[in-house]
Amino acid sequence: LQLSSVIYTETGRYGDVSVRGVTQLNNRIFIIHNLSSIVEVYSNKSPQFSRLEDIRITGMKDPRDIVGCKETQQLFIAESRGIWRVDVKQSMDVIKSSTQEKFIKTEYTPWTISTTSRRLLVTPFYYGDRPPYSLYLYDVMNGYLLQTIQLKAYMKPRHAMETNQQTFIVLYWKMKYNEDRREWTEEETVDEKGDIRWVFSVIELNISDDL
Repeated sequence: LQLSSVIYTETGRYGDVSVRGVTQLNNRIFIIHNLSSIVEVYSNKSPQFSRLEDIRITGMKDPRDIVGCKETQQLFIAESRGIWRVDVKQSMDVIKSSTQEKFIKTEYTPWTISTTSRRLLVTPFYYGDRPPYSLYLYDVMNGYLLQTIQLKAYMKPRHAMETNQQTFIVLYWKMKYNEDRREWTEEETVDEKGDIRWVFSVIELNISDDL
């Protein structure tokens, strides 16, 4: 695989800041970093990856993921306790800042997000939490919660997406119940070098499945 071009992000030049997410919409590439209220914008047309005007979201402090919705021409950005929405239908010369409140407010911390057919699927951040684990499906037009998808106890989700057939592809840590300690822990395996590895699995779920 040969790389034709590379984006060197401005915010990413700082040692304690790293890229958290990237998405593309309308020949523009949008990049977010941790500990930053800035969405860096680049052109995906000639000249390729030229820097455009940044979007500053007042109130955003530590974004975790970003997706673009082609149907609504909007960006959705996951952060602790909610989701930001930025309309990019208008000229980028106008969209230099966004000061609205979070579009969706949550009691949990969103970790990753994905969009399909005007629906936003949110995978929460689970750290030290015990089952049950769930995914949350929202309407991108009004922010209403459409469905809570509860997973089996051994499925600690890392990322998920909805297909056009209304099934869900879920990447998850495989959990196991420790009878002696009476708690759920991440299943581990040891590779040929003796290093401990977590066990990840992928599954496709139908919304009618008995979870």
